[in-house]
Amino acid sequence: EQQSAYNSGDGAAPAGKHATGSNKSLGDELFDNILDLMSRRHPHVAAEPTNPIPQNELVSALHQIQQNTDNNSAHVECVSTSTDSATDRQAIESMVANLSAEREQLFRGIDRRQLPTADTQVIDLVGMMFEYMLNDDDIPNVAKAELSRLHTPYLKVAIIDKRFFSDNAHPAHELLNGLARASARWVFDDNLDRGIFPCVRKIVTRISLDFHNDLDIFPEMLDLLHASLHDLDNKAAVIEERSRQAVKGKEKLELARQCAASKIEEAARTHTVPGAIRQMLGDVWRDKLMFIYLREPDADQSDSWKLALDTIETIIWCVEPRSTAEEQVQLREQRTIVFT
Repeated sequence: EQQSAYNSGDGAAPAGKHATGSNKSLGDELFDNILDLMSRRHPHVAAEPTNPIPQNELVSALHQIQQNTDNNSAHVECVSTSTDSATDRQAIESMVANLSAEREQLFRGIDRRQLPTADTQVIDLVGMMFEYMLNDDDIPNVAKAELSRLHTPYLKVAIIDKRFFSDNAHPAHELLNGLARASARWVFDDNLDRGIFPCVRKIVTRISLDFHNDLDIFPEMLDLLHASLHDLDNKAAVIEERSRQAVKGKEKLELARQCAASKIEEAARTHTVPGAIRQMLGDVWRDKLMFIYLREPDADQSDSWKLALDTIETIIWCVEPRSTAEEQVQLREQRTIVFT
């Protein structure tokens, strides 16, 4: 017995026998229209079976394939991360072929003549949906291989509750879309332990092992995905803020260096300054001005900044030749001020 609220629906009616009336939702109408279009693509389909396969038998057959298929999931690790387009295409074609083989395995295990048309079309729709995902260039191949393990479980979802196709808020629908989007953004071929891949694997493995016919597992896995994405977004925001602060710090440091060098050059421009003194100003006093610039909000208006500039000008004045008695007295006074 299915327990989830999403398990309570009757599913889609067979093609050509769709429900009508005011209770029919827009999503149901859309799903019916899709089935109609698929019927027109294959106009020579067999008549509806007089003794159709019960849903629980079909779900059980799919569950057996699911168990057998997932026992050999180690091939995901072997998917090439090559950037060669031919290799990529071969890998995708191999995945598509594996999904087709899973569907063919189902058809071989049941009396296909007794399969309702709507169920056949639903199986085809799920196959088309996964093939579309496999051809998404934004998703790394290793993530495609992992997500393709959900193919048979999602065949069961679609058989159990055909609202999966028409309801974008269906947990299984939302989970698959979320996994695909997250894989496109957060899976890194060069380091699978980074990003979302460990969470994707955990979700896929949990569904592959534990999902039989209770859809309650999908809201639980959706919550797990959202929590992991929230954690990744927070970490990315912290890294981005640190990077922004680092860039801002480098820019301010460079601005401080330029401003300090400019002020020293401006003070020495009209004076004859010995090389040793010029080097001292360019090292010690430039660093002093930079320190003030970086430490104080309005550095160029601060008393510390003005005092440092006055001291630099005094040093430059003191090292120039002074010949008159008055200048000699003034020189001694200035040196006393500088060195005390």
